Amino acid sequence: MYYAQIDEKGRVHTVCELAGIIESPNVIPIETWDESLLGKYYDPASKQFQDVTVTADKTTIAADGVDKATITARVPAVLSEITFYHADTNEPIATLPVDPEAHTATLQVTATTPGVIRIRAGDPTMTRLNEVVITTQ
Repeated sequence: MYYAQIDEKGRVHTVCELAGIIESPNVIPIETWDESLLGKYYDPASKQFQDVTVTADKTTIAADGVDKATITARVPAVLSEITFYHADTNEPIATLPVDPEAHTATLQVTATTPGVIRIRAGDPTMTRLNEVVITTQ
């Protein structure tokens, strides 16, 4: 049988094949081997695995320290906060509360030098739906 193992927040950290039936709140039976579940969150109410997804209202901003992009993370209901990171370095930018009604958190981004900013919400995933790229000019 195949299982997805989740942490205390419901995030899948391991997909495994085990002999026999395992009954545990942090071991979720799955139909097939599916590594794309790594990094997703399990919602016990809907019995679905959900991604953190990230969007930006702009993909290009002026490098003037004034122009800004709004990064929005849509997160599963099990999360009450989310940390935004520099995706290239894993350095945290900010941990922000999640709106409990909309299941979103937003981050404002400005820049003073031209280049590329890669931002991730939460832990790395295989799908990278939780990353966004902003070009600064």
